[in-house]
Amino acid sequence: GRRIFIGGGLLLLLLCLAPAALAAGQLYVTGSGYEYTADVLTIKDGAKVTIANAAGVASATDTIFVEKDAGAEIALAGVAIDVSGTAGAAAFKIADDSTGNVVVHLAGKNVLKSGENCAGLQKSGSADDVGTLTIDGPGRLEAEGGAYGAGIGGGYRSDGRDIAITGGEVQA
Repeated sequence: GRRIFIGGGLLLLLLCLAPAALAAGQLYVTGSGYEYTADVLTIKDGAKVTIANAAGVASATDTIFVEKDAGAEIALAGVAIDVSGTAGAAAFKIADDSTGNVVVHLAGKNVLKSGENCAGLQKSGSADDVGTLTIDGPGRLEAEGGAYGAGIGGGYRSDGRDIAITGGEVQA
């Protein structure tokens, strides 16, 4: 008699139907509009993502970067990034002078610690058309810049502007 094995095909079908999620690094990401390579989670224009630390990762050293002029909705849902020991490293950075509007929704406790010359959540720009960063939600954010960097805003000798905190508990 012949044996027919369909288990592998069923598994493949289930994998194809699973929602987009990636935990290839220290962060777990769901949603669309991102790329995760070389320890950097890059957020692209039109992105809608939820980010948390991957299972078993208490404090990540992978970072979040929002591309120049990208508008995005980002939920931080239990993110702890600490790159405070690396000068010039920002835990979460929006490209300098970006015109994109970025909304960060807070869920749970989130911690962003950056290195020297960088803000914890860095949004530098002085142009008139710079986009707005809006922080909201019921969660908590602790943002700590390195030496010469703000908690939220500009890095070393950089302006931070068009930042609105409309919800959440924020310590910066």
